[in-house]
Amino acid sequence: MLYLNIMFKRNDAFSIEIKDPNNIEEVDPIHSSIVIANDLFVIKKNSIYRVMTADTIDPDHKHPDTKHSYEKIFDIGSSSPYLARVTIQFDEIIKFLSLPKEEHDNLLSYLWQANRYLLSAFVIDTFLVKETAKLMPICDKIIEENKSKSSIPAFPQIHDLDGNVRTYLNNAKLFLIESFRLLNIFYKMPFGGKNIAHFNSHLEWVEKHLGKEHHIAKMISRDLGWIRLISECRNALEHPEEGQEVKFKNLTLLPGNKFSGPGWSYDLTKKLNLKYDFVDLINDLSIFSHNMLHFFEELFLISVDEKLADSKILALAEIPDKAISLNCPIKYKVTLKEEYLKK
Repeated sequence: MLYLNIMFKRNDAFSIEIKDPNNIEEVDPIHSSIVIANDLFVIKKNSIYRVMTADTIDPDHKHPDTKHSYEKIFDIGSSSPYLARVTIQFDEIIKFLSLPKEEHDNLLSYLWQANRYLLSAFVIDTFLVKETAKLMPICDKIIEENKSKSSIPAFPQIHDLDGNVRTYLNNAKLFLIESFRLLNIFYKMPFGGKNIAHFNSHLEWVEKHLGKEHHIAKMISRDLGWIRLISECRNALEHPEEGQEVKFKNLTLLPGNKFSGPGWSYDLTKKLNLKYDFVDLINDLSIFSHNMLHFFEELFLISVDEKLADSKILALAEIPDKAISLNCPIKYKVTLKEEYLKK
């Protein structure tokens, strides 16, 4: 049971029990709550909900009997690194930056929007991994049961594979754009218009203004290959042409009565000089998800660390592995500098 104490006209206070509408018997403990841009979000171990007050539902007060409610936002909660190491972790960290309230609130809103793009991509990644794991044994069974016959029945297929990957890449590109927006927030890099997805131009700006030996310049240079691969694959799906094309295969029968899982091929020779015939799609998307989380985390940490450089008492610290909670696996925190801890 979550008890809220929110100032609004219809009631001074109310309580609301947050349950999964698709599984009201599920036990999913509340980890925390957070207010972002006047919206209250309840974070459970395996899910996120937005609380909707009566004023949210009926802002014009035309129906005074309107009740409070809530909606599920994601089937991902505090136990996922994809939430814990973005919104939850950095919500705590930015509290130590001594920002004006408006600037802090804007940074938190930005953080949540970026995280939503990442979570939306990760939901699809997780779905495709689970569907592939479920269907591959069925394909094995079909082949085994029909190996003495003259034909093999059609394999089950992952529903709307193309559409799911399109949505994944759209959210992934949007997340990468928001990741680079950090350079505008912390370092005043010009950011806007048609150039926000010109990631190689962002690297050039960083090398010119921060230096080629700066940690951020080295990090972007290291990761620019997979970043542009995501971006150009998404662009090829939206605007296909010669040298800019992506194709997919679902579960497929191969010569020798074998089969392959979902795959994709891409010809990006127009811009990246890359061309691959069908490789493991599911593995690639999972690698992308992992890379995006770590890229954003590292970029944010470097930015915050430089912001705290002038602090006499505060510093970033990595939490030891044995101390990381499975219920909320944040990895970094702000703590007192070592010399103050010894006092």
